[in-house]
Amino acid sequence: MPVRNSTEVAQRVLALMAIIDEARREQLDLMHAWVARHGIARYFTPNEAQFMAARGHATKAVRVDFSWRAEGLMVLVWALGGLDECPPLDRPLTNIASPLIELAARSPEEFIAGARLRPLPELETLDRTLMDASAKLRETRMRGLPDPAGLDFVVVYERSNAIAWVLDSREGWD
Repeated sequence: MPVRNSTEVAQRVLALMAIIDEARREQLDLMHAWVARHGIARYFTPNEAQFMAARGHATKAVRVDFSWRAEGLMVLVWALGGLDECPPLDRPLTNIASPLIELAARSPEEFIAGARLRPLPELETLDRTLMDASAKLRETRMRGLPDPAGLDFVVVYERSNAIAWVLDSREGWD
């Protein structure tokens, strides 16, 4: 399976940083200026480009859907070595504090040039962990039981999609 390269992952990080700011309606004028100044829009998927074109006027439901991409962003930041470990699977992220995110915001070009993926075995270990969590969630939901302790369905889903995207360049983000 062809793994994505660090440049592609870094570009996806930049796109997601903007998407999440748009979804959370955080510093919209600054964020849109940053996107324009650094050409970040070229990294958006078609769905993301449409969302960004709404410029803060998307419905709440659409914004919530896009805000969940923070879970995928966290996985990508981890994959680039910006976090020592992934946060627990039982609660959504509220913020990603990482010097790597700070660098990406300050100098996207430098961020992309310096991006390096973790070794493949580490990426595969996270993938297996998330596949196991997904299997547990599917099993309990098929039985009509509550989600197992320590697992949030949407957190696991979004993170699983992100690591699958990293590990298989044939996968699309949307």
